[in-house]
Amino acid sequence: NGSYVRHRQYELDELCLLAESGYTSKFIPKKEADRQMEVLCGFTSDHQQRQLRHNADVVGRVRISNDAVLRNIPLITDAMSKELDGEKHIPEQISFKYVSFSVSNVRNQVERRQGERITVSPYHLLINDGFYYLLAYNSTRKRMLTYRVDRMRDVKLAGIPREGAEAFAGINLSTLIKQRFSMMQGKECLVTIRFVNHLIDTVVDRLGTEGVQYTQIDESHFAVTAKLEVGSMFYGWLLGFGKGAKLLAPDTEVEKFRDYIQNVREMY
Repeated sequence: NGSYVRHRQYELDELCLLAESGYTSKFIPKKEADRQMEVLCGFTSDHQQRQLRHNADVVGRVRISNDAVLRNIPLITDAMSKELDGEKHIPEQISFKYVSFSVSNVRNQVERRQGERITVSPYHLLINDGFYYLLAYNSTRKRMLTYRVDRMRDVKLAGIPREGAEAFAGINLSTLIKQRFSMMQGKECLVTIRFVNHLIDTVVDRLGTEGVQYTQIDESHFAVTAKLEVGSMFYGWLLGFGKGAKLLAPDTEVEKFRDYIQNVREMY
């Protein structure tokens, strides 16, 4: 009395996962996520389409305002490629303008440094907290830096061979991601922190396990020793635990942390 599809290319739960990924990604503009939803709906039935559209609804997602980000990513990928259109390609530098918000106008981003172009050697694309980042070597500052792809404007291939191969080879990506994105940027330092036991999941989620030493102190506390980028963002993260966390070493950083707390206290 009719027909049905016994096996589909994608199951409904797989389509839901793909749709939700698009809607929760901050680097995908809303209209592009809607377009992707229409594509995904083509892989399922009318009934399941209604479920798919309902399940993928996301509330309160802050999105980027740069629709060009999806065009920037392929261009950056081309710059890093060793082969283009079947022919050998020497990885090259890119140039772009970098933008940020202004306190006087939070609705529109403005060009930094009066629109001065930045030229870097791209090496790796990273995704963190829903944003795309580019890890690139800045020859002017002679170090690897990260740039938000959605804040890059007017990206162009520079036609100049990429630099910084030694700097890139000398970093551990997983460690760099943990340091740069977990604590933001600061001075790299080996620190030891004491936490109450119930914070173990939170700490592992933030710091991971690679290159991090976990030690049981007593029945109620454990200690973590790791190389982190220590600065104001790190202090703020630590203060968020209240009495649940205490910086133990090194003494120089403990003293800086005391000064930081005192300076904040004096504001009130």
